[in-house]
Amino acid sequence: IPAGEGWQDVEVSFEAPEGTGTLYATTADGVAIDVITVTGAGVAEVPGEPEPEPEPAATTTSATVEAARVAFGQAGQVSVTTSSEEAVPAGEVVISEGDTEIARGELDADGSAVIDLPADLAVGSHTLTVAYAGSDEFVSSSDSVRLVVTTAKSSIDAEFASDTVKPAVRARLDVAVATKEGNAAPGSVEIQIKRNNLVVDTIEADLEDGAASISLPRLDTGTYRVTVTYDGVDGIRGSHSTVVLKVRS
Repeated sequence: IPAGEGWQDVEVSFEAPEGTGTLYATTADGVAIDVITVTGAGVAEVPGEPEPEPEPAATTTSATVEAARVAFGQAGQVSVTTSSEEAVPAGEVVISEGDTEIARGELDADGSAVIDLPADLAVGSHTLTVAYAGSDEFVSSSDSVRLVVTTAKSSIDAEFASDTVKPAVRARLDVAVATKEGNAAPGSVEIQIKRNNLVVDTIEADLEDGAASISLPRLDTGTYRVTVTYDGVDGIRGSHSTVVLKVRS
């Protein structure tokens, strides 16, 4: 090709083996000016561009609370369903309040889950984010629910081993404090002993698993009103109960 004539079409004949190879076009002094991929007779067609990876399918997550209000100490529940038009999503669902994760669960074969919430959520209103984490096949999605935790009521069961004792005997008082939902209450109780409306003695006892067994001091003959008071703790209201003890010679 004469110099300065620009690019020209040149017919080149050669035998190509099966498969593909590379043809280099160079100048007389060996400078490469083009690289051409050629296909031999053994290849039906030149491979095209690889198929793109499929995009993850969109999902929708729907969540509801089993009960909108629960008492402190009672574990609430969230029911979750994650769906997609392509298939049933699989993977984990995470429940968070703000930036704090409080529970998680695994979707079942139907794309659903029932997740227990912590029983020690503070009293008040909680806005919870229920998020499907997504996967290689499915895009993440989320929903939100609102749960109100109310202060739990407490009650006291107080009973003497025997409600009539002799002056030389120390009466034993068994106390159990529980919430209305049946959870043992933490903390302590105060036992006040009165005779004729006068305070004879006051005793404090720590609760263990919501219970305490207290030995009263030896008392003179007479009839005593014994009041057990539970002041409550965060999330549990206080309560009181009164029982009668008789001391007879």
